[in-house]
Amino acid sequence: MKWLCSVLLLQTWVTAQVPVLFPDDRTSIRAQTPPPVPTQPPPTETTSASIIPEECGIPGQPGRRGPHSRVRRISGGIEIKKGRWPWLAAIGLRTGSGFKLLCGGTLITRRHVLTAAQCFTQPQEAPYVVRLGEHNISKPYDANRQDFSIAKTVDGGYKQETQENDILIITLDGSVNFGEFIQPACLPFHERENDFRRRMLAVVGWGNTRFGEGNFTTVPRETGVQIVDRNDCNSRYQALQTKVVIDERYLCAGTGGRDACKGDSGGPLNFLGPDGRYYVVGIVAFGAGCGHPDFPGVNTRVTRYLDWILNNLN
Repeated sequence: MKWLCSVLLLQTWVTAQVPVLFPDDRTSIRAQTPPPVPTQPPPTETTSASIIPEECGIPGQPGRRGPHSRVRRISGGIEIKKGRWPWLAAIGLRTGSGFKLLCGGTLITRRHVLTAAQCFTQPQEAPYVVRLGEHNISKPYDANRQDFSIAKTVDGGYKQETQENDILIITLDGSVNFGEFIQPACLPFHERENDFRRRMLAVVGWGNTRFGEGNFTTVPRETGVQIVDRNDCNSRYQALQTKVVIDERYLCAGTGGRDACKGDSGGPLNFLGPDGRYYVVGIVAFGAGCGHPDFPGVNTRVTRYLDWILNNLN
C-alpha cells in the first residue's frame, strides 16, 4: 500500500527480503531528533462543532461491517461494496479519459480532505484531482462520482528524509454534495488520550495486493488491523541500518500479514467509536514491505494534529 519505497538494510540475512517502503521508491531515511508537532491553542468545542459536519462517520448501508469482522489484509484481501467507506477519496491525476490513482485520502468537511504529505513530494507527478464517491477506478464513468481540483494544500511540517509529520490538508475548489456514497469521516476530538492499544481498526484503499506488484486494485479493499505497542514497533524499526524514530506521533498497526501496501498511502485508519460513528485516527504512512510479520505498518496519529487541523480548516 504505501506509495513509498526505498530499500533499507535490516541485517545481512534480511537485506533482500524486507525493503522499507517510502512514497516515491527513491526516498531514504536517517535518524534525526523529531521536530515538535505543529500545535495551536486548544480549540473550543464550539469551534470544532461548527466545522465538522454532523453527518460525519456514518458508513453506507451496503455490506455494513465493523473492523472486527473477519476480513483479510488488503494484500490479497476482500473487495468492499460500493458506499462501504463513503469518505474514502482517490487522489491522483487525469490521463486522457482515465484516472491515475496516486494516493488515498479522507473527506472531513465539504471542502477538505486529509491525506499524507508524501503524496505531494514529486513535482513531475503531483496529484491535482480529488475524486469522491469512487468505487471502480477502471470505469470511465460513474454517476455517483464527484471530481474536484486541488485549490490549496498545507502540510504539518513534513520531513521527507525521516517521514515525520506526514500529514496534509487539501482544500477543494468547490463544495462537496453529501449523499449515499459520499459522506465525511469524523475527527477524534474525544479520543486524544486513547492509544487504541490492541484495538482492531480498519484500513482501506486501492493499493497493491502484494508487495512488488506494479498495478493497484480497481476496487478498494479493506482489512482489520490491530494496534501494537509503539515502543516495540520502534525497536523493530531501529534494527534497520538506517533508522526512523517512531514516537507519539504515530500508530503502528498490522501483524501476521494484515497491512496496507503501496498505493494506500494517505488513506484512513478507521476507528469505530462508542457512538457508532467512524473516526479517522490514522493516516497510512510507511512500513517494511507489505504485511511483514516483524514490521507493523506505521500511520500518522491524527489526534496529535487536531489543533493544527482545526486551525487550518478555519
